[in-house]
Amino acid sequence: MSHNLPSVDGHEREFEFTKEDFERVRQLIYEYAGISLKPSKQHMVYSRLARRLRVNGLDSFNDYLALLESGIRMNGKLSSIRSPLT
Repeated sequence: MSHNLPSVDGHEREFEFTKEDFERVRQLIYEYAGISLKPSKQHMVYSRLARRLRVNGLDSFNDYLALLESGIRMNGKLSSIRSPLT
């Protein structure tokens, strides 16, 4: 069961961002860069990756993460997520 993570200011978020989405992001970053994100970084991850959803015309983190994962399989790169988070 997925639960939308609350925003910092209590306002509704533009995109649904679940704990499962955040865990997928954490796993991808750890596998690619060896960086272990703490749970306290959820809001930072949301704000940075929400920009990428807008730029790519995507409606969900699930779609964006699937795009990243397919790109990793194709060429082993994760630069679109690594650069803003490191």
